[in-house]
Amino acid sequence: MVERVYIVSKGVNEQNSTRPPTLIVQEREVNPKSYTWKWGFQGKTGWDWAQLLFVPLALGLLTLFVNDQAQKRERYALEERKSQEVVQDYLSKMIDLVSDGKLGQLSDKEKPELLQPTSTAAKALTQSVLGILSKDSPSILANDAKLRLEADNAGRKGQVLRFLYDSGLNTYNYSKYKKQLETKPESKPDSTIDMEGIELSGANLQNMSFGSDPQNQQRDGYQPDLSPINLGKAILIDANLSGSNLNKAYLQKARLSNADLQSTQLENADLQRANLVGANLAGANLTGADLSYADLTGADLTGANLSGSKTIHDAKLIHAKLKGAKLRDANLANAHLNEVDLTDADLTNANLNNAEIQEAIICNTTMPPGTVNSSNCLGQAN
Repeated sequence: MVERVYIVSKGVNEQNSTRPPTLIVQEREVNPKSYTWKWGFQGKTGWDWAQLLFVPLALGLLTLFVNDQAQKRERYALEERKSQEVVQDYLSKMIDLVSDGKLGQLSDKEKPELLQPTSTAAKALTQSVLGILSKDSPSILANDAKLRLEADNAGRKGQVLRFLYDSGLNTYNYSKYKKQLETKPESKPDSTIDMEGIELSGANLQNMSFGSDPQNQQRDGYQPDLSPINLGKAILIDANLSGSNLNKAYLQKARLSNADLQSTQLENADLQRANLVGANLAGANLTGADLSYADLTGADLTGANLSGSKTIHDAKLIHAKLKGAKLRDANLANAHLNEVDLTDADLTNANLNNAEIQEAIICNTTMPPGTVNSSNCLGQAN
């Protein structure tokens, strides 16, 4: 193989003047096997290749990540704004109805049927806004953003319920209702808005007051008997009601499974046939509460006060924790107490007729006669 080389020669003559360039052509024999094409990549290191290939790729991925995060932030802000606008629109419409006299608290002189059309519309409006606040967060959101949005919407549910209560739309006349029961045992309390089926799952109602406080009444000497709240058949699954005041609340057949009711005031509350499976009632005040036929399977009533509760009969308390609970004078007739932890519980003068208590944990438990019994401490749970 012949390789031809072109050489351009420039120089000066003897008089030091520049002479025209000359082209010199040289030919030489080349071994084909030793001939290599030169593309300009000789001498490249691994770092050079990384700069050429991986750095642009990394920059592209980083750009995609930044854009994705920006989209998630924008979507979170959009969802927050939508929830705020939904609640504000709801409150605006409800306030207009109340201000125009089309909706309000029932009085003894009014006939509920006169307000029925508006009440039905108001309930539908309430169900709609709470349904929107209960929807799952968009999948595009990051997990922490989903949790923030759910927490914010839980607070907005509390805001809606607070408005209904303060407006007297879901309260009832406790004294009137008790008198009705004397002649009509199947009576239900009258409220402007019936809360049956209202979706309040996961609502944040912590430390809210929905009734009078007997302790304040005793301390201050006088306090108006505020109308209690009507939440009959309401859906309160996983709701946070810890520290709330629900004295005399109507909660018949309410769905309160896994709800947080720690230290909640439930004095004289009506919880007949309520679903309290897995609920946390530790330290709750249930004095005089009606828990007949309620399902408290797996509920935690550690340190709860049920003294004087005459209507816990037929309640289902299987696997419930009643450690340290105060059950003096409580009516537990026909109650299902299998595998219930009654360690340190006080059952003085309690009615245990036909109660299923054979498999309960009895350890340092004060039984109805006033004697302390520790016959079954071996099965005590930690």
